[in-house]
Amino acid sequence: MSTIMSVCTPLFDGMGLYAFMIVTMTFLGLLTQVSNNMVLGALFMPIFLNILLQLDGNPYVYFLMLLIALNCAYATPAASLQGALVHGHEAVGKKYAYCYGFLVLIAQLIACTVVLIPLGNLFW
Repeated sequence: MSTIMSVCTPLFDGMGLYAFMIVTMTFLGLLTQVSNNMVLGALFMPIFLNILLQLDGNPYVYFLMLLIALNCAYATPAASLQGALVHGHEAVGKKYAYCYGFLVLIAQLIACTVVLIPLGNLFW
C-alpha cells in the first residue's frame, strides 16, 4: 500500500480535483475489465480517497463514482459474471460482446462525469 501511495501521489500532485476524479475513475474502469473489481476497490479506494481528501473533494460522490466504475465490468469474459454471461451466450457474437462491453463502459464514464459529479456535489 505504501509503495502504491508513493507512486500515485506524484502522478496526481499537480492535478485539479475534477481531473483527478475523472482520471482515476477511468483508470479503475479500464483496469476492472481485466481483473477482479473487489480487489481493485480494496486496494485503490483508500489510496485515492486520501488523495481526494487532500484536494478537498467530496468523498461521497467520489466513492459512488468508483463503485459504479468498478461494477461496470462487461468488456471481457474474465471481468465479471455478467461479462462471462454476455460473452458465453450463443446469440451474441464475440465481436458484439466486446463492442457492447466497451460501449457500456464509455456510457458509464460519460454519465458519471456529466451527471454524477455536478448533481452529487450540489446535493452533498
